[in-house]
Amino acid sequence: MAKYNFNISLNAFTEEASYLKINDALVLDYLRDICISQNSKIISKRIKKDGFVWTWVDYSHLLKEVPILKINSRSSISRTVKNLKEAGFIENTKENGRKLYFRLLEKVDNLYYKKDVCSSNETDRSSNETDCSSNETNQYINNHNNNNQKYIMPLFELYKMRINKNTKFTKQAKDKIKTRLEEYTPKELAKAIKKFSRNRWRMQNNADKGMKWFFKSEEQIAVFLSLKIDIPLSEIENNE
Repeated sequence: MAKYNFNISLNAFTEEASYLKINDALVLDYLRDICISQNSKIISKRIKKDGFVWTWVDYSHLLKEVPILKINSRSSISRTVKNLKEAGFIENTKENGRKLYFRLLEKVDNLYYKKDVCSSNETDRSSNETDCSSNETNQYINNHNNNNQKYIMPLFELYKMRINKNTKFTKQAKDKIKTRLEEYTPKELAKAIKKFSRNRWRMQNNADKGMKWFFKSEEQIAVFLSLKIDIPLSEIENNE
């Protein structure tokens, strides 16, 4: 099915490099869809190399599926891919002759949450994740009631990608996320998901409990935010 919209925050995207344009965002959103897809046909075309999982991308399919690109040449896609690599969003490799394989870098996650809610200069050294400054957090809390709806689906998608690909988007889960967004910023909830996904005991014992359980209380999220990380990112990518 042709893709006519995308979910990237353009403000966050263009902040990364002045040369990035809307076509670059459209291509990155397509690459993300392909790289996290659980479609059996796509999975069958993935390879493992250097400890990472790489997904084959057909430029002809990209051009067909993203008609709003308004371009029709592979060379234009190549220029866009170069921009995305230079900005640190993706890596690619050529295998089996001319076939190009891609993988996403962790920096992509920041584009699917409102980046200006958080300070990109403050880093949690234990997890290498961006955190929120107190002033920005307070500003968000004062205004979140009218805005939190748009964060529910991105948080669901992140949970599904990182913790349990079979999870269902139920009304109960949606309501729990909405309630937690009254207590935490979207960035903090995303961080809780990421920390959980990189804690081996939690993934082995609790990953199948569902989103309603994950977001059941303020205290639960606080526990997940304090988790220690003992699963490397490379292992997560190998399992996706």
